[in-house]
Amino acid sequence: MLNDGTHLVLEAKGLVDVDVPRKDARAQRWASEASAATGIKWRYFRIDEELVAIMDQTIARGEVTGVDEAIRRFREDPRGR
Repeated sequence: MLNDGTHLVLEAKGLVDVDVPRKDARAQRWASEASAATGIKWRYFRIDEELVAIMDQTIARGEVTGVDEAIRRFREDPRGR
């Protein structure tokens, strides 16, 4: 969850094939529909495999901290309450 209360749906994607744009569009529609239905803002983002590799390298170099703690908090309480 972001500081403004927006909830994120993140999808790590290895292979980007011809169906991915259609799937992305559907996930974005889901986020919009979920926002309207719940009053909680949802956003969808696809994270391609190359970006995940860059993130892993950045974390390994110690340039990002608090990631494990943020993941633990999310797993314990996905709604952030």
